[in-house]
Amino acid sequence: MTSQKSTNKKSICLTSIMREDFRHKTWMLALSILGNFLAGPVAALYYVGRMNVSYERYVVKDNGVYNHYLDYVMSVTDLSRLKYEDCQLYLSRVFVWLMLFIAVGGALIVGLQGFRFLFQKRCVDLFHSVPVSRRKLFTAIWLNGFLLWLVPAAVGSVLVFAFLAFFMKGAFCANLLGQILLYLLGLSLCFLIVYHVCLVGVMLSGNTINAIIVSLILGLIVAAGSTAVYALHYCFYDHYYIPDYLYYANPLYVLSPMMTPFILAVRWSVDSVIIPTYYWHLCAGALLMIINLFLACHLYVKRRSELAERGLEAKPVRILSRAIISILSGFTFAIILRELDNSRSGWMIFGLLLGTFLAFCVLNVIFHASFKAAFSHKIQYVITLAICCIAFFGTMFDVTGYAKRLPGKNSITGITLYSNTLSSNYDLYFMEDGILRRKNTRDELSGPVQCTDPDQIYALLSACVSEKEEDYYVTSIIVKVQTKLGSYYRNYRVSQDDVMFLEPIIEKKEYLEEHYPLQSLCFGYPDMIEISSSVMNERRVIDQSQITQLMNALHQDFENHHGIKDLLRTSRAFSLSLHYPRENNSYWNLYVDVPYWYENTIQLVKEWYPKKNWDPALDELASMDVSCGLELRRNDEFLGKLFHMYGFDAEGNPLPEAPVEEYKTDWDEEYHNVYWRFTLTDLEFLKELEPYLIWGYYNDPLTMEYAYLGTAHLEDGGTAECYVRYGKLPMEIMKKILENVHEEYLYPAVAEEKIYYD
Repeated sequence: MTSQKSTNKKSICLTSIMREDFRHKTWMLALSILGNFLAGPVAALYYVGRMNVSYERYVVKDNGVYNHYLDYVMSVTDLSRLKYEDCQLYLSRVFVWLMLFIAVGGALIVGLQGFRFLFQKRCVDLFHSVPVSRRKLFTAIWLNGFLLWLVPAAVGSVLVFAFLAFFMKGAFCANLLGQILLYLLGLSLCFLIVYHVCLVGVMLSGNTINAIIVSLILGLIVAAGSTAVYALHYCFYDHYYIPDYLYYANPLYVLSPMMTPFILAVRWSVDSVIIPTYYWHLCAGALLMIINLFLACHLYVKRRSELAERGLEAKPVRILSRAIISILSGFTFAIILRELDNSRSGWMIFGLLLGTFLAFCVLNVIFHASFKAAFSHKIQYVITLAICCIAFFGTMFDVTGYAKRLPGKNSITGITLYSNTLSSNYDLYFMEDGILRRKNTRDELSGPVQCTDPDQIYALLSACVSEKEEDYYVTSIIVKVQTKLGSYYRNYRVSQDDVMFLEPIIEKKEYLEEHYPLQSLCFGYPDMIEISSSVMNERRVIDQSQITQLMNALHQDFENHHGIKDLLRTSRAFSLSLHYPRENNSYWNLYVDVPYWYENTIQLVKEWYPKKNWDPALDELASMDVSCGLELRRNDEFLGKLFHMYGFDAEGNPLPEAPVEEYKTDWDEEYHNVYWRFTLTDLEFLKELEPYLIWGYYNDPLTMEYAYLGTAHLEDGGTAECYVRYGKLPMEIMKKILENVHEEYLYPAVAEEKIYYD
């Protein structure tokens, strides 16, 4: 940079400066050539080789494509189109991502090292003593940094095109070239976005560490902040609702330059992923790229030579960056310690304080380039900690009233309710971009459960946002509330007492016709149904008349049992796998658990297979594991609690009816979990038990109608769960069971948990 040739006024032009600067960056060029060569031509050769192997089974003869048995398969045009689709798949799924990582890595290297002379006073004085304007010097170094990546990337892309064109034998060459050039243009945008962020970080800093920290802060701070909000609400804010693909759809991420290249690459590589903010990222990325370029140039022109070998002299940037990073660090430490020990809030508060303090001190050292500055700026630390605590605990305890927002009854126009439990088949729908879509067609649903009665809606929302002492819930629902001023989403947990408010919305004709997918036939009839249970092999139904009968039986059973209490219960007498054909010779399955109260469906299937035992026969049982789990409070007795679960009082007298299950929990009260388990092999005892057993899976969050007894092991290796109806197990059998519970062990690895076993 200081040779006689470069300092000759007549020869100091832009190209001369670039040539002299390039002499110090040959190692960057070597890295760029190596990276782009491996990500481009080498990867393309490997992929083309694999594709050639897959097409060796075809023989081209007489303008046709045949297999090795000389059976006609397709035309030559179809073969070329098939190869072109494979090439497109390679370019979008492999080429783009490999080249993107090289582009981002190259941008970080040339951005942080291109102006490395700024971090040494002697070099700064030497460079700036050359009779060249700073603006021209900046332009030369900037161009070198861009060309160091662009030229190898362009050459590699041309080689990739040559390999693919050779593989395609000249077909679709124009399309391939256009696609590669379009990707190269997009990769150039991604490179420049990251490159310019790094340049701004360098111009604000006096050493390499500061430049890296500032660049990461400028490039990722909005993404980090949005992720922190998501993590906080995920951990503490049960009523906060975020749709799927948050990281693609969040419009705030357009302000995170280092996130934008990856979001753009996702859109380029996966056509099925819908990113509604794609064009925002494209436009905002280009705009931020231009703004950061002019900002970096301006900061360089105005930069003082004394900044070299110092820390971060830009005071506003230093204060803001340190505060934001310290707050995010406090959030992170608090969440980690909460996940490690969920029951103790003291550790969570300790993590909040520790994370904020460590980040603040470390950044002080980095920004001031001195260990003595670690404990400086105490007032700023107190303010930062206060903001962190307000944001953290404000989120935890909902000081803003976000979760309890209740619109006025007169402003409510409708509600749409989404629930996996109430849809009977959660595989049918999925959320995308805040919209519920059908899984097979991806069409938007008008709304699985809708209501326009303001009184019913207001009653349900009032119950959902009311304070509750118990933390147990029977189901969760996502609601989209429509008001005269707009709409909003919330996620609510419905307790036992709130179930009654769902009844008028669920138990109506519209729910039958629109919500239950099998009833509305939105998927049509399957072409095959597989029937299976825990004690039988799969039975396939392919006869269309039988499929129609079975579907009609399912529809009738749902119509008879679509009340809210039946929908909240779960049971599985046996299961159905509904086979639906799709395009391209593919298919998808819908799994339906048939509960034991679906009389029509069960009766029909049993008529088809009269000789098959749907429940395990006694001679099929090898043994039975009888087990139970209880939560005992300070004043609870083991036998009394056990008798109560099976329908008896403490003296062994049958209780009149199954009580409502109680889940109220006082976390400050001491308790321990007790488990007992033993294996029954006595055939006579099993005969006594058999009449009282209910086979299959059963769970009811509202009542204790059934109690879990254990798992039977069958002779053929299968298993089957069984329950007993509340209060139906004779006391004589209960006493025989209790004879097996004879020893008590405390496992040190599990504090406060006791296991009784044989």
